[in-house]
Amino acid sequence: LLSDRLYDVLDNPRATIGAHSGLLSWDGLFYRDIAIGWYDGVPPAGARFFPLYPALGRTLAPLFGGREDWALVAVANVAGSLAGTRLALKHGAGFVRSVFIVVVALLIAKTAYDAFIRGG
Repeated sequence: LLSDRLYDVLDNPRATIGAHSGLLSWDGLFYRDIAIGWYDGVPPAGARFFPLYPALGRTLAPLFGGREDWALVAVANVAGSLAGTRLALKHGAGFVRSVFIVVVALLIAKTAYDAFIRGG
């Protein structure tokens, strides 16, 4: 999985190892921890996260074998798909093409920065 390979390359401040590690890095770990036990045991920095997304993950977890992390990934994917579809239908193919070109250009720029400037 690409996310596992990215996880090996990127610095993860709250390191956990698993198949989902690349998908639940940085803020994703806070959301997962909040979904599992609300704010009990979450570091003080976790207080900045609104509980709606973790509540959805916790509510849907039984559909994913009790796995809040899988439910959170599913919620994010469905929300992203719905938002992307709505934008595409509202603004048309020209908009989608423009967004695609901008995203690809930014990814190329970041890769070049990492390879040549940051020394990655």
